[in-house]
Amino acid sequence: MKKRGFTLTEVLGVIVILGLIALIIFPNVSKSIKNSKQKLYNEQVALIEENARKWGVEHTAQLPDSGSYYLELNDLVLGGYVSQKELKDPRDESLMTGCIVISYDPSYNQYKYIYTEASCEDQRPVEKPTLVEKINTAANIATSDSEGNKRYVGESPNNYIRFNNELWRIIGVFGGQVKIMKNDFYNTGIAWDTSNKNDWSTASLQTELNTTYWDTIDSIYQNMVDQNHNWGIGGMSYSEGVNTRSNFYAARNNRTWTGKVGLMTPADYGYASTNGNCTDATDLYNTTHCKDNNWTYSNSLHQWTIISLSDYSDLVWLIHTNGNTGWGGANNLFGVRPVVYLKADVRVESGSGSNTNPFNISL
Repeated sequence: MKKRGFTLTEVLGVIVILGLIALIIFPNVSKSIKNSKQKLYNEQVALIEENARKWGVEHTAQLPDSGSYYLELNDLVLGGYVSQKELKDPRDESLMTGCIVISYDPSYNQYKYIYTEASCEDQRPVEKPTLVEKINTAANIATSDSEGNKRYVGESPNNYIRFNNELWRIIGVFGGQVKIMKNDFYNTGIAWDTSNKNDWSTASLQTELNTTYWDTIDSIYQNMVDQNHNWGIGGMSYSEGVNTRSNFYAARNNRTWTGKVGLMTPADYGYASTNGNCTDATDLYNTTHCKDNNWTYSNSLHQWTIISLSDYSDLVWLIHTNGNTGWGGANNLFGVRPVVYLKADVRVESGSGSNTNPFNISL
């Protein structure tokens, strides 16, 4: 008896059926394999995070109280916390190149250890430059005094800074700290001392600036100020021809005072000018040249300085509206622009230092 073979229609039918079965089975198999690899990966991540936690217990001093610490996987390998084999991604056998982000969770009073696939380099925040670093590379800077301090000079340098949500100006960098002065006057007519004494440590203006005025400064900005700065307050005696900016600068430390808020010195005024007739040999008392090309100058008000006349008990040096440096009785009413020293680690968040785009700062 002859055996009958499959007809073409039957063969095609079988192929179609097998194809339908494959369409049903293969995706499930592929999905199952993928899920299995993902499970292995999750277990591996959990193992890495657990070993990172062991690293953290032994390196607590390196961990921050706020913000994040970025732990390289290689640090775990070098420390013997994980092996190179444990850093192979079971999903595709590639080398894991992510990062463990460690951050303090105050809600649970403990650190969290989270593995991320992005590298530590990509996640670390870009560190903002310090204000000192910004000034070191700024234009309109001179180093004219005997100690080579960096000072902003000229008529309109980009030395504007936002402090206490107001515009201030940067005088310069002294001993690694930035000295700034309020752009506008705090008071347009106030006595240096109502008792007519020129001792800044007991002066009524000093008391007001370091109490009443200080209390108007937001605590965020107060924390940026060196509140125990050692100020040079002079004094400087008058002698014909020797009232130079260099002599004012040298005399500042004849007496000192510790506090938060002070005033500029005649030296600050003299060194800010770029007029060629305002030099270390120029008598500031007998010239008006230093007002030219000088951002500290004001033609509207006489300005108090922090320096007293050492040979009198009632006279204080000031900057006249005509541009020369003179003196006045401590109980006279002149303009005041407060000055503070910022801590060395104050950073620049943004801004170019211009009037319309001042430096915005943070700690």
